[in-house]
Amino acid sequence: MNDKNSKTFDAIKSKVTMNKLILIKPSEKYIDEIRAYRQVFIDDGGHFNGDSGLRKFEDINAWIEQCRLMENKETVSNPNWVEAEQFMLVNEGEDRILGMINFRHYLNDYLVEYAGHIGYGVCPSERRKGYAKAMLSLCLGKCHERGLDKVLITCDEDIVGLSMETTILLGQKIGEKKTDEAGNIIGASIYLFAIISVAVTVLMMFVTPLVASIMQATAEAFNSTVSYIRICSAGIIFIVAYNVLGSIFRGMGNSKMPLVTVAIACILNIFGDLLLVAVFIWVLPVQLLQPFLHRL
Repeated sequence: MNDKNSKTFDAIKSKVTMNKLILIKPSEKYIDEIRAYRQVFIDDGGHFNGDSGLRKFEDINAWIEQCRLMENKETVSNPNWVEAEQFMLVNEGEDRILGMINFRHYLNDYLVEYAGHIGYGVCPSERRKGYAKAMLSLCLGKCHERGLDKVLITCDEDIVGLSMETTILLGQKIGEKKTDEAGNIIGASIYLFAIISVAVTVLMMFVTPLVASIMQATAEAFNSTVSYIRICSAGIIFIVAYNVLGSIFRGMGNSKMPLVTVAIACILNIFGDLLLVAVFIWVLPVQLLQPFLHRL
């Protein structure tokens, strides 16, 4: 079979598979599959999405019961939550869970700002196969059935959100045993975030007087304020580096190392401050350098 025919066959096969995808609600019938789905995310070190807090539930029966309670406004367990329906994506006639999606029937202030009507996630081993798009399409049908003409879906656009993409992509390639591609992802991520952090740091060095003016710093404190902002800005590269390296470790399945790094940084920061202030009596420089030391 030549490449052209092979691609055509794969496209047809993909469409046939997608036509069999359905959304089902959690039930005791799928306890083993739900437990396996949860464990895959824990082992992968990735972020849970669209699953009604599944990570927190070792008791799957309790999670299923919570999902049922969430469907009725009168039985929602937390006053800050809204009525919602939990669905799981499976191929019709099969039990294996490919993804999960949560549909909130209406919005509160938090959902308007951060989460929207729909949250969803795909099993790490099943990503980049079109399941997220298919799942969202099926869920939009559920939205239409409830009379929603407009649906809000949010996404992260900051450094943390971008670094999470590194975790997801890296975990996928490692799971597929594509070590070369995993190495490329690590290299590209470090290169990208290095450029971003250096560019922002350099920019802040030039605009700090403007920032101090916007802050309405007094004349006698203006120069000190500029110095303080520049020292804080010098820590940007360390903040970005932590997020990137943390995302790489999580993508490799090591979620403990980022926490260990933070713990070490906190200890060094405390003892460093005590050393510089109590021993070297370096009061003013420490006051200025403290945000920078904290980022180290």
